[in-house]
Amino acid sequence: MATRPAGDRSADHGHAAKNKGFTLLELMVSVALLAVIITVISGAIRLGYRSVDSGEKNIGRLERFRMSLAIIDAQVQSAFPLTHEKQGVKVPYFKGGRDVLMFASNYSIWDGEKGFVHVTYRLGQNEKGRHVLYASEHTIGRENEKQTRLLEGFDDIYFGYFSRDPETGGPVETDLWTDDRTLPQWISVNLTKDGMKHSLIIPMRTGGAAVTQAPPGVM
Repeated sequence: MATRPAGDRSADHGHAAKNKGFTLLELMVSVALLAVIITVISGAIRLGYRSVDSGEKNIGRLERFRMSLAIIDAQVQSAFPLTHEKQGVKVPYFKGGRDVLMFASNYSIWDGEKGFVHVTYRLGQNEKGRHVLYASEHTIGRENEKQTRLLEGFDDIYFGYFSRDPETGGPVETDLWTDDRTLPQWISVNLTKDGMKHSLIIPMRTGGAAVTQAPPGVM
């Protein structure tokens, strides 16, 4: 049996050692693939963070929207048919228009159910031209007005007022309340956004009641 020279075996070991390494081209391809993988993973992570952040913002907006409607509902249902004297004339606290709503209530946004407050809801626009509903209130007989935003980012916001038809007993809607003697029986808050219209109809507990002089101690 023939044997190979020792020198030939050393050469084979040298070739094997060389074959175990990477060529420059292979190294460059590996680095490029690694960069692509890192880029894809980083993009996925950023997209995930954005999705989470967007979801949290949407949840926050929905929660604020829900709380704002709950505040409006509580204040309107707690409205009182009060009047006050202005230049010797009894003037009702209630004023209802398409863009403004004013009334006396015993529910405060800031203090809860504490005394009587004069509430004003008025419409405005933000820097993007979207409709905003502002709420302000002050304790009747005091100058301590506070203001906040309740709703914003809508295409349209307006109020509606319902009374009963004396002949049919059915509801009659108007966007301007002109009766200084009684309050409407329902108030609607109408919201339009992205072509979708939503209406919240709130019953007034004292709806239809005659306006009365403010009780002693609140003037």
